[in-house]
Amino acid sequence: MHKPTLKIGLSFLLLAHLLYGQGERATVTGTVADATGAIVPAAQVSIRNTGTNVTLKAETNSAGIYYIPALPPGEYDVTAEKQGFRPARVAGLRLTVGLTATVNLTLEIGTVAEAVEVRATQVQLEAQSSGLGKVVEQRRVVELPLLGRNPLALAATAPGVIPSYGQRGTGQDIVGVSTTSQINGGLMQQNGVLIDGGESRGTTESGNAYTVPLESVAEFKVETSTYSAEFGRAAGGIVNVATKSGTNDLHGVLYEFLRNDNLNANSWSNNRNRVPKGEFRRNEFGAAAGGRIIRDRTFWFANYEGTRQGSPDQVLGSVPNAAQKAGDFSSTLDRNGRLVQVYDYLTTRADPSNPGRFIRDQFPGNRIPSTRLHPISQKVLPFWPEPNRPGEAFGQVNNYFLTGTNVQPSDNWFGRIDHIINDKHRFYGRTGGRQLTTSSSLATNPGFPARSINSNPTRTGLISFTSTISPTILGEGRLSYTRLQFDSHPVSEGFDVGSLGFGPQVTRNILFNQFPQVSVQTYAQGAGLAVTQAAPNEFTQLGGVGRNLNPQDTWHAQYHGTFIRTRHKIKTGVDLQLIKLNAFNSQQSSGQYIFDRNYTQGPDPTVTALNSGHGFASFLLGAPQAGAITITRPLFLYQRYYGLYIQDDWRVTDRFTINLGFRWEYTTPYAEKFGQIGYIDWDAIDPVAGVTSVEPATAVV
Repeated sequence: MHKPTLKIGLSFLLLAHLLYGQGERATVTGTVADATGAIVPAAQVSIRNTGTNVTLKAETNSAGIYYIPALPPGEYDVTAEKQGFRPARVAGLRLTVGLTATVNLTLEIGTVAEAVEVRATQVQLEAQSSGLGKVVEQRRVVELPLLGRNPLALAATAPGVIPSYGQRGTGQDIVGVSTTSQINGGLMQQNGVLIDGGESRGTTESGNAYTVPLESVAEFKVETSTYSAEFGRAAGGIVNVATKSGTNDLHGVLYEFLRNDNLNANSWSNNRNRVPKGEFRRNEFGAAAGGRIIRDRTFWFANYEGTRQGSPDQVLGSVPNAAQKAGDFSSTLDRNGRLVQVYDYLTTRADPSNPGRFIRDQFPGNRIPSTRLHPISQKVLPFWPEPNRPGEAFGQVNNYFLTGTNVQPSDNWFGRIDHIINDKHRFYGRTGGRQLTTSSSLATNPGFPARSINSNPTRTGLISFTSTISPTILGEGRLSYTRLQFDSHPVSEGFDVGSLGFGPQVTRNILFNQFPQVSVQTYAQGAGLAVTQAAPNEFTQLGGVGRNLNPQDTWHAQYHGTFIRTRHKIKTGVDLQLIKLNAFNSQQSSGQYIFDRNYTQGPDPTVTALNSGHGFASFLLGAPQAGAITITRPLFLYQRYYGLYIQDDWRVTDRFTINLGFRWEYTTPYAEKFGQIGYIDWDAIDPVAGVTSVEPATAVV
């Protein structure tokens, strides 16, 4: 649970004006003066987007200052006019995400027909920046090489962003995805990720977030420290992504990226294990376009991106041979070539020669009689395939190899509409989603190898409405929705455990039918026993993949108001979120059965040896060392988040600015829709002691 937080910032800028935060939108501010440096109040200032031809207007106040907020990133021309002066114009002004550009204009005496034009340069804008952060422009987003084409990975180009350990892509290269990086010393997976100002993160952890296609990103900014009180629900940095919108001109792009195993070498580990190079195919293709519906008023943008990937799915494991399946261990050797001796646990008795010790007999001929093979074990046996390669360690280790393909199709789409209602009101809406599934061509046997089918769809949408209520008051409301879903189900879903011979005392406790996990180990983990030089598993296990369904919804409503008061720009707002998570994990719903050497080692059953006992022999006898059935029910969890803030950017003089900010935020504890979770009530009265749980109980002796 987040505690209420307070953010107060103070900044001094002596050589240039400060750049204020404005969400994913930009702001232009400055002064209008005459040639002598005297301020010019009531001058008309207009700014025109060169792509859409949309023009917004403002007027200088009594201090000669103007503000034009809530501007989409792009290129603009700024013009100042007043009767008796020649118009002053700054052309080619590039506004980036969250930027407040200071553009000071000087009016000279002359006629309106004359104009003075100055070309804005990138150097001029950068000279005025005092914030801690980095803007990744559209050109870098599109042109920098990016494995996986996730634009959030470009956060690693910003100073102060440290990729987390284990965050690796194909080829084992560390990548700096902003959701799981440390930003300016903050916590991993605690960074805010906003798309057009709307929340895009998941519920269970902030390391998951919806990502728009690369070609739909106009640019984004990584706020590393001392960001505005407007931003919250983050213990690290803030990533602000601005999406593309259409313009009066039609623009489009087609693209295709290809990776192929024919261009790759085999891995060192594959060569060592005599495993051939696996098949790998990856095609990323798509198209993006944008244009106008109504000139200067309504614009559209759309993007589709598809990925078709086939990667190697290889199994190198150990399986029992035909003799072992029949209970014959007369040819089973340890790694040193010695016969593995199998003992009968039913013959365990006190050792007459060693008081306090025990002894048991070896099976005659090191073979388990067919009458002793457990009927459930016999029905499970066919799910282990037969060996298909010589293997190592006398043919009993890594004697099975199977190769296939992981198929991963993905479809990602994005669309946006912008509409200018009139000079005072405008809105835009966007929607997007991704459909991703993963399956394996090896998923034919419900027990071996254990495989699942994953489906992780995402959906998102946002509506934003901006109104210029008066020359000094602007309001903006947003409503957004993001859904991330992690859906994984085993190939064995629906498997009838009763078909293996389990009775109703087991099957009636199964809430989700899947193949049970059967592990044949040297010694069960946690048993306290071990043997030197022995592998942890006798054979590769059956089953073990469960059902996992975690849809996560985030509703985000916010409203921001900007008020201009002479030298003060005051921004205040409310931030509300409903965060929902439906959680279900079947785990070992059909049972987990672990077999090891305990029941078949000897002659002293308490002494371990490399060639004493075998976990598979215990399995054939139906004598598990440990087991469990997991009974889980779905949970329908939710939280509520509340945030309030006020930010005052006070321009004391043209060379001295103070930023003051206050933010309050609160996240409720998790609650469950049907009351399936609870919390301790510290104020409740103990029915026995008659006091609350925080009061000491007294007793009379």
